[in-house]
Amino acid sequence: MNHPSGLPEEPDPFPAIEKITELFDGDIAALIPPQSRAATVAYGLCMNLIYQAGAVLVLDEKGLHLGAAPIRRSMIEFLVRLLWLADSAEPAVDALNHDLQAILGRLAQAAKRADVDIPPEVIAKSDATRQTHLPPASERNLLQTKHVTDAYGLNQQYVWWLSETQTAHPSLIAVQLFVEQTAEATVLHHEPQYVKEVPAKHLCLSILFQAALAMNELLIGRPWTELLRSIGEEFSFSLDLPKPASS
Repeated sequence: MNHPSGLPEEPDPFPAIEKITELFDGDIAALIPPQSRAATVAYGLCMNLIYQAGAVLVLDEKGLHLGAAPIRRSMIEFLVRLLWLADSAEPAVDALNHDLQAILGRLAQAAKRADVDIPPEVIAKSDATRQTHLPPASERNLLQTKHVTDAYGLNQQYVWWLSETQTAHPSLIAVQLFVEQTAEATVLHHEPQYVKEVPAKHLCLSILFQAALAMNELLIGRPWTELLRSIGEEFSFSLDLPKPASS
């Protein structure tokens, strides 16, 4: 079907988003290789992404696209770590475990300084995690978004992440969305002054598609390949997962 302009009408992303999210509704545990830490971690990251995508779509529908900037930024961070997991697998999990210990350590120190009461069972669980002996993690540097995007040649994702960071954080770029200064006057706006380059539903589909590709790579028999190929052909998405730029 063609648009009244004469150009081909773009397919609606929502049915494809639903097909991807439905992949996670079944007995996915049966598809995870025994003792595969990477697949288990990837599942948790994907589920977070599904909820984040839902929040972005709801906010966008209500005209609150700008308010979703922190969520979109987070989605990029989840995605690039999923792409790293799909390639590196267990070494990536080792790095994430070291990161968890460091985060829990900082949280415990901050809670102590602030004299915050934490339930004993939470403290015990945190202490047990922090005291667990971990093998060396050779890829801890890839915990940094800049490093992992550099390593895998994810240049577009890094630019997008930087762009969302400017409005997700209290920066002057965020201020300028509502404050316009000219030689004649300062104009204060009630609505953000910017143009969405890509509709939210297309962004969410793109991220969820790549996340599903990464998850599929870690499952027994790559069972989602045909469905993802069909979606990829409809929306001109590549089925190739990124590899380290040096490989």
